Amino acid sequence: MDSQHSNVFKDQESTSTPHPSGLSADSWEGTETSSEVSEEHGVGWTPEQAEQSKLALDDALDLTARHAERMLREVGGVGMILIPLDARLQPLDGLQIALDHIPPTSGARRFRVEDLARNVLKAAAGYIALAEIWQAPAGRARKPSEHPEREEGVILQAETRARDCCTRLYAIIRRPGEPPTLALADQSRESAPGLFGGLLQVADAVTERSCLLDDRLLQTALAAHAETIHGLRHDDLLMFAVGANLVQVIGSEHTVRECTMLRLADIKAKATAGDERARRLYYELTAGRGVLQRVERGVDGRETVKMKFPSEPGWFAAMESGLNRVSVASDVMEEEK
Repeated sequence: MDSQHSNVFKDQESTSTPHPSGLSADSWEGTETSSEVSEEHGVGWTPEQAEQSKLALDDALDLTARHAERMLREVGGVGMILIPLDARLQPLDGLQIALDHIPPTSGARRFRVEDLARNVLKAAAGYIALAEIWQAPAGRARKPSEHPEREEGVILQAETRARDCCTRLYAIIRRPGEPPTLALADQSRESAPGLFGGLLQVADAVTERSCLLDDRLLQTALAAHAETIHGLRHDDLLMFAVGANLVQVIGSEHTVRECTMLRLADIKAKATAGDERARRLYYELTAGRGVLQRVERGVDGRETVKMKFPSEPGWFAAMESGLNRVSVASDVMEEEK
């Protein structure tokens, strides 16, 4: 990732005492968001209950840090991970954005994380989000591999509906001939605004039907694609045009959403400029049977996205989505056997 304080985070001015490594839990980037959590959770708790909740969150953070350390040893990187917590604040299966799929700008990263939050945090009691960071001298090349002297870390941020928050920064320690380890460098009982802040509010704000298009046009388009929609599987997505906008019908529950990451006008512009692939996409989206995407997960948790035109039998593209499913608790317990 680029910038001298690389990757996922910003070199904001820190309000905490910096660690000697130069890494600080307050110096990272994203869109400003509120760290307040729903008032209905945690109100009226006894001091003992509040303390138990705080200890449970600490245990979940410890477990997640050990999982990140294992990932550094086994696959060489962490990327970004969002992990929901259950009612006992135990980590559930989370989703990882692989390092080479992390968007290059802070706004795009926040958009990506919010998209994950809408899918995995709606019924969660809390979450832990983590990402790998690195820092190198100013005015130098921007690739981590070009900085053998770089300082590396892993940042963890947790929030719960009981208004418990914690931000931790771990330094990555590398010694010749030994696997990398994590050392706690900084910790705060606050939720820093930015990339991982306020994700429970993002999840709670999602409506079951987030499509604001003209209903008559939408119903006409849904009827025209009814045959394909009826056959959608759980991990399928059908995309087609409704007027000047793109709409997605998602999964076997047929959730309808307006597409916000791809614009029909951009595809049309490319098609007009002579791009043959864009011409075909534009035709299928506007006058054909749409574009079908299917997500398939391998035994290693990696996701592959396949694409096809419903008007044709074969799939014309397959690519890694950049999302991997991670199971923190089971992986750590397996390591301890």
